[in-house]
Amino acid sequence: MLSVVQIAVILGVLAAVAGGPANPLLLIAAVVSTVVMLLALGLATAGLTNSPEHAQVTTLPVSLGVIGVSGWVGLTGTGDLTLLKRLLPGGSATELVLNAWNGGVPPADSLVLFAPTLAWVVVAVALAARLFRWEPRR
Repeated sequence: MLSVVQIAVILGVLAAVAGGPANPLLLIAAVVSTVVMLLALGLATAGLTNSPEHAQVTTLPVSLGVIGVSGWVGLTGTGDLTLLKRLLPGGSATELVLNAWNGGVPPADSLVLFAPTLAWVVVAVALAARLFRWEPRR
């Protein structure tokens, strides 16, 4: 719930400053797929975490990696190293958000950008299923 409020505030401020998105439905799909990807990556790192106190340290590399890739794509676009930027976690999702906000790209051309994000979801869920340890209930 907290992430929904944070996303709404960020997008609301951006809309107030820069105008609304050109394609709101594509923006919603991009945001939802990104949240699902990050939730799945969070579950994957939970299996490596020793305690709740260590959870922030365990998820830090994943968080910083996604933020770094998103910033890289957001600031430089995907003109150079397009395939690499799209395959890294957060890269294609950032390009989706940019396409949805700025327009100029037909929505059908943006649909291919969902594939890397959904692939990261599949990889993260597979890792979570393998690494996550359930504590027996007493």
